[in-house]
Amino acid sequence: DQNIHRVRANGTGDTVFLENHTAVQICYRSSWLWFIEARPTEKTHQYMNQMYYVNKSGSGLLGVGEESYTWALETANPADFQYKDSENGDGVVITGYTGELVSFAIPDEIFGKTVVGIGEDAFEESSVEEIGLPEGVKTIERYAFYKCADLTFAGLPEGLESIGFAAFGACSELKNVDLPESLTLVDSLAFAETMLSNVYIPAKLENIGSGAFAVSYGAGLTEFVVSDDNPAFLAHQGVLYQIYNEEMLLLLACPSGYSGSLEIPDIVAGLHYYAFAHCRGLTGIVIPESVYVIGENAFMDVGFSEITVSQSCQMPEDLGSDLTVNYY
Repeated sequence: DQNIHRVRANGTGDTVFLENHTAVQICYRSSWLWFIEARPTEKTHQYMNQMYYVNKSGSGLLGVGEESYTWALETANPADFQYKDSENGDGVVITGYTGELVSFAIPDEIFGKTVVGIGEDAFEESSVEEIGLPEGVKTIERYAFYKCADLTFAGLPEGLESIGFAAFGACSELKNVDLPESLTLVDSLAFAETMLSNVYIPAKLENIGSGAFAVSYGAGLTEFVVSDDNPAFLAHQGVLYQIYNEEMLLLLACPSGYSGSLEIPDIVAGLHYYAFAHCRGLTGIVIPESVYVIGENAFMDVGFSEITVSQSCQMPEDLGSDLTVNYY
């Protein structure tokens, strides 16, 4: 009932000891109670743990120590991981997994050393389905989970700073990822061809590589949402733009589930690589004269057959689709 009760050993005298609290571990001595509480957070599969200290009367409740976070997944055996020391010596980087679990949390430590990163190719093309990363992880390197065809959930910790090139690329069943507020870099193709239906750009994220969110058409992604406190990006009509300077924008990504036609604002200077990748629901776009450069594969797998651009626009060798290009 979301309350902690006190009851006699014979089962009588049941009274509410403390309201609006629960306990996963509890210790009672004399007039004092210690307990650890686990509350679900806004993130899927994640719980916040806090130790409390309280008098037997229910008064004087104090939080003890810092909050910690855990995933509601079985913690894998440390012996099942391959690892190496981090470059700056602050912990270890996971380089491989030899265990049989497909749904698990990576332990905070490997034989006394803090896990601070997921290395290049560490889980590439593995059978992992759900994974929770420990709080100490700062970096996920290139191709770390590339082509994990069964991966549906990846729990990213607060404190994560960078996600590398194609780190989750081609994870064709990946549906749920919450980007932490600590994140500063999402490299190119990091989530390309996944099934993410929601993408929120946190306040500190300052670098997003081309095609990072070129998710599959069937994912149902219809808009990007950007934190009001993020100075590097903005969303307009669901489309993600990079702020180039005070007067110009770059169109970074159109959500793959966008439908209808799109008129690009006349303050847009360029279209990024993979800007409209997998946008099959688009019936056409209006490209203003302000756009002077279009990146490679900007129109990969789109739902329209022609574009009209300014004669001064720099066109790539490969648009990504067989389009008729008209000029004005």
